[in-house]
Amino acid sequence: MGSEEQTHTRRYPRRTLIGIASAAVLTLTITGTACGSRQPSADSQAQSAQSPAQSSSDQTQSQESGDSTAAPTPTEATPTTPACEDGSPTPLGTCLYPASVQWLPDLLPDPREVDRTDPEAVARAYVITRNTWDASRDKSNAYAFIRASVYEVPERASSHTKTPDLQHGQGEFLPLLANRAHTTVTITGSNDHGQQPNTDPTRWHGNVYYLRNYSDDSLEPVKGHEVVFLRLQDDGTWAVVDSGPF
Repeated sequence: MGSEEQTHTRRYPRRTLIGIASAAVLTLTITGTACGSRQPSADSQAQSAQSPAQSSSDQTQSQESGDSTAAPTPTEATPTTPACEDGSPTPLGTCLYPASVQWLPDLLPDPREVDRTDPEAVARAYVITRNTWDASRDKSNAYAFIRASVYEVPERASSHTKTPDLQHGQGEFLPLLANRAHTTVTITGSNDHGQQPNTDPTRWHGNVYYLRNYSDDSLEPVKGHEVVFLRLQDDGTWAVVDSGPF
């Protein structure tokens, strides 16, 4: 009896020690786990250190990309009128020679607004241009003939005098010089002979009647008419090949 009690007494402290040891181990394990969760790994720290640098690099690249896509430098505007060496420009972008011959936008129809596919419209604009003179800018009526070349075929347009100032026979032009006056031309009618049957469909001719007035009344208004011959061009427009008071 005394032996059993002694044995029991000895075993009890051993169990107690085992329990205490197990509790200590468990406590250490929990503490270590908690501490481990609070301490970032080396890789995590490295990534955190790289993140601001990478963000700064991305911002730099974004700025550089924005700079590269900046608005391009504007190019020079294309001139609306040609550079006519030794000549002067027309509204069509062609040139008149010599340079002393100037277009008269205040007195003449705008050739850009003339229907070039209508031969009668071309003939009427041609007659107005050919008979309009301005002594404040013209030295002879040959200036008007050169201006009217914008409605002519190339071979006729290139046949005009190169020295219009020396033109003679200016009976109706000379009275304008004293007052530096000008003429105005009004079309009073046109007779469309058109393309007759069995004739060349690329040819047209007709009479154009006009009244020419002098701004200073130096001469009485002049009535006249011209027969204008036109030819159809490859682009579908009509151009003058000949004209005159036939």
